[in-house]
Amino acid sequence: MSMAIGLVLVVSAGPAVGQVSQGRLIDAVQRQDVTAIEALLRDGAEVNEAQGDGATVLHWAVYLDDAPTVRALLASGARVGVTNDLGVTPLWLACNNGSATLVSVLLGAGANPNAALPSGETPLMTASRTGNADAVRALLAYDADVSAKETSHGQTALMWAVAQRHSAVVAALLGHGASVRDRSKAYPQVISSSGNADRSGVYEIDQGGYTPLLFAARHGDLASARLLVAAGADVGDVA
Repeated sequence: MSMAIGLVLVVSAGPAVGQVSQGRLIDAVQRQDVTAIEALLRDGAEVNEAQGDGATVLHWAVYLDDAPTVRALLASGARVGVTNDLGVTPLWLACNNGSATLVSVLLGAGANPNAALPSGETPLMTASRTGNADAVRALLAYDADVSAKETSHGQTALMWAVAQRHSAVVAALLGHGASVRDRSKAYPQVISSSGNADRSGVYEIDQGGYTPLLFAARHGDLASARLLVAAGADVGDVA
């Protein structure tokens, strides 16, 4: 994974009167120092402090899959819907980790199941890619949009699940109405005939335009293909 939160610790010169030093809570969470975390929270540490890139204490706790600390931060007032400078939420990190536990905890605390990255990637797409069916089911239970498409290629969560051969996730998505007829964007690709028998020049061909079943065929996912056909996918479809 390309980590979407920064690694720079914000350090203050020292504590102000009645305040905890800036950065100490993030540091304790990064070290997973439970004793220090508990003491800092008791002493009034700012649970929503952020690093220079917008990454908060909660981002770090979720990234480290530290469920007890996540619960403690939420109970102390950590904002569940906070984003860093790249638009990453704690929920997205939980989905990227494939952590069904933290997905459920964050959703229960009010996280938006449809908070997308600037690319249009939703938590449901991310969870479908990483493949934890329980995380996917938790998102669906909180009305995650099963029909959303990311902006670059127009792909859905179902397409992402099929492309990664996660048949249990495919079944969960189909059970919540995911369309087997959606098609990814078609886009032109320029290729050269150089080196082939026909040397007449340059060609433009269409790429993309795949349905979930075509993704299954492309990636050799027989289990998902059977589910898709049972849900009404057209076996005669072409890109």
